[in-house]
Amino acid sequence: MKQRIPALLTVLVIAACNGNSPNDVALEEGQRAAHIDSTQCEAAGVAASDFYLPPNPLPAGQPGDVIRCKPIETVHSLQATGTLVMYLSTDVHGEPTAVTGVVFEPQQTWAGEGPRPLVGFTHGTYGQGQQCASSKLMADIVHFDPLVDGFIAYESLILPDLLARGYAVTVTDYQRFATPGVYTYLNRIEEAQANIDIVRAAKQLPQADIEPSGPVAFMGYSQGGQAAAATAELVPSYGPELDVVGVYAGSVPREIPQLVDYL
Repeated sequence: MKQRIPALLTVLVIAACNGNSPNDVALEEGQRAAHIDSTQCEAAGVAASDFYLPPNPLPAGQPGDVIRCKPIETVHSLQATGTLVMYLSTDVHGEPTAVTGVVFEPQQTWAGEGPRPLVGFTHGTYGQGQQCASSKLMADIVHFDPLVDGFIAYESLILPDLLARGYAVTVTDYQRFATPGVYTYLNRIEEAQANIDIVRAAKQLPQADIEPSGPVAFMGYSQGGQAAAATAELVPSYGPELDVVGVYAGSVPREIPQLVDYL
């Protein structure tokens, strides 16, 4: 019976956040526009009628360039300044895509040696619906719409410890979870590239005190553990400029067909 509990919990999590929102449509094709100036991300955030709807066409730029940004109030606001970001990344086919997430700059002074470390945190299974993307749950942790659509962002409970230690933290929404399209659950390449690129984005935020050359670590558990492990595998080729000092990958779902059969 004990072995069946994790599987049951996972099925419940996926079912609870299963529906996508009405604007779940793929990005239209088009030529990419002018190069991104990440220092103008706040103005772009104010101008956007829907923060989570990427511009079409996407602006030209490099992975990690910040398309738009804005302050965000979260349950962690007493510990850190939160910034909602949309940034460029690369999908599994090598094409540019827009991804969202949150960057946290802690109020706690960094007392260690060297510049403040930055932790790229990847969350576990939150479901499939856009309403359960991590950045959309940051404000209240709990999502509930009668009758059966409810979810608790349980992994947000990990962040206070990281922030209390003075670490800056990024939390990616993964590709096409909060933005339109089909969320590619457990696609290791897209998870890793979204994770690496939000770290790049954090280092470009004009208002954040995050050292561009500072040390970086990645961590996650379950689906987040797979994303962290994939990040460790891909960062030498996809993000070689990053000073990665450590990776924690817990309970990695490695054999996906076996996992599906078990669930």
